[in-house]
Amino acid sequence: FVIGYWDKDQINQVANRAHKPRYGVDAADIPGMSLQELLKPEDYEEQFGRVQAALAGMPQTYEYTQLNAETGSFNHYLGQYLPDTSKTGVRGFYVIEQDITELVEGNLRLGQALEENDVLLTTINNQLLYSVTDDKGVILDVNDNYCAALGYERSELLGQTHRLINSGVHTAER
Repeated sequence: FVIGYWDKDQINQVANRAHKPRYGVDAADIPGMSLQELLKPEDYEEQFGRVQAALAGMPQTYEYTQLNAETGSFNHYLGQYLPDTSKTGVRGFYVIEQDITELVEGNLRLGQALEENDVLLTTINNQLLYSVTDDKGVILDVNDNYCAALGYERSELLGQTHRLINSGVHTAER
């Protein structure tokens, strides 16, 4: 977690060690530095509205993606600006940023897996006979191809067992 505190003039008062990998500046060098000095100009411009809102007493939550110069990959962060208020008004704001790269990448992998699953299910439904039963053999689902091949409506099959389907080829015992 990146944790810091910025006063109402956007001057850092406290910065933890997590600032080094995130911003490339030692935590010991950040107190006394302005937020504008710490951030790249484009990053400061992006954050400016959130900072102003936090200094007006409104908590801010945001997501941020940044290129990791060491790995060449992108890191994803979830951040918050939490106003520090007193009876006299806002004195500054706390910054908390959490690296959520693993979560974001996991969600992307999950999305890809779900997409692949949808393609597989579409292929199955379009080209194969398909039925699903519970552990007692009760039919829970069938696709249109299954119904067409056997000459039954879906409503006739659901809730039944495969004993309903008798081709006459096999003996009753089978």
